[in-house]
Amino acid sequence: MSRLLLFTTLVLTLCACDRGGFYPLGAKRDTLVPCTGPTSTWLRSTADRTEILVLGSANPTAVIPTDNPVCFAFGWVEHDSSTYLEAGSYSLAANGMGTAAHNDEYTFNYDDTSAIISRSGSRKKHRTSPVLGTLAVSQPDMSHLLVTYRGEMHRFTSLAEIVETVDPTTQAGAQDIFRLFNLPLFTSQVRLIGFGSGAMTQYILNTPAHFNGLIANDFSVKVDSALSPHTTITYYQFEELTGLTIDGIQKTNVSAAGAGPMTGILSFVMLGHPLGGGVPNPVLRGTVDYANLMVSKGVAGSGSYAIDVDGPTGSIAPYTIPYTFATNVDLRAVLPVVTP
Repeated sequence: MSRLLLFTTLVLTLCACDRGGFYPLGAKRDTLVPCTGPTSTWLRSTADRTEILVLGSANPTAVIPTDNPVCFAFGWVEHDSSTYLEAGSYSLAANGMGTAAHNDEYTFNYDDTSAIISRSGSRKKHRTSPVLGTLAVSQPDMSHLLVTYRGEMHRFTSLAEIVETVDPTTQAGAQDIFRLFNLPLFTSQVRLIGFGSGAMTQYILNTPAHFNGLIANDFSVKVDSALSPHTTITYYQFEELTGLTIDGIQKTNVSAAGAGPMTGILSFVMLGHPLGGGVPNPVLRGTVDYANLMVSKGVAGSGSYAIDVDGPTGSIAPYTIPYTFATNVDLRAVLPVVTP
C-alpha cells in the first residue's frame, strides 16, 4: 500500500492526471474567446437547475449578421453545483430566427465521496467541427425572453431583473445574493480543466495561469505543490455574467486529501436595469469572506461564509451563510419555475 501511494504521488507530481488523461504541468488550457461589445445575461429555473444564457448583444432581438456573429453561451448549474457550459457564437435574422455554434463543451460533476485523485473534475470536450443549433428569439418585455434552442423553448428572465428582485435586508435575501454570486464562479470553474480533482496539479506554476471571463477581464490560478496543493485563485474585476463583477483573492490551504481551511475575501457588484441615459444601476455590492470555512474531501465541510451587502439605500447588517450553501444554487425563491 505504501508503494502504491508513493507511485501515485510521483505520478501526480510529474503530471496532472484524471479520467480524461494526462496533462503536463503548467498547461494553459483556456481556449475561450471572450465577448466583445455589449452583452445581456438571462436565467431560468427548472426543478433541478438554473439555466444560463449569455448573448453578445444588449438587445437580444437585434439582427446579428451571419458574417459577423457575436458571442453565445448556454449552460446550467444544477442545485448541487454540477455544471455544464457551451460557449461559441450566434447570428440572428430580423424575423428572430438564427443559428448558434460552438466547438467546446465543459462539464463538472459534483462529487463529495470519491477520493480526489479518482475524481474526473472539470472536463472539456472539443469538437473539430462546430455543433450547430437552431435558434428563435422573441422578447415579450424588457425583463423576459422567449428562446427556442434546438427545438426546446425556454422562458428566461434578465439577470438585472433578478438582482432588483432580491431583498438584501433579510437572511433569505442574503442567501439568494450568495447564490447569484456563486453562479459565475461555477461557470468559470467548469472551464478550469481538472477543477475538483487531482488534475489541479497542472497549475503548479511559477507564474499563475490566466483564464478569460466570458464578458470581461480574467481570473488566475496557482497551486503550490503536489504534496501541499494550496490553491490561490485571483479574480481581476472578473465579469462572467452581464453586470456581475467579482474581484479579490480566494485561497484554499488543503492537504493532498483535500482537507484544510479557506481564506480570502471576494468583492462583488451586481447591476440592475440601466437608469435614464443607459447608465447601469449598481443595485448591490458587497464582500464574501471565507475565513470561517473549512474544506473536507475537497468540498466545503464545515463553518460558514460571512457576507456583507450594501443595498440601494446604503450599508446593511452582515449575514452568516452556512457552509451547506456552497453547493446550493436553487434560485426558485426569486426566479420561480415557469412554463413558456
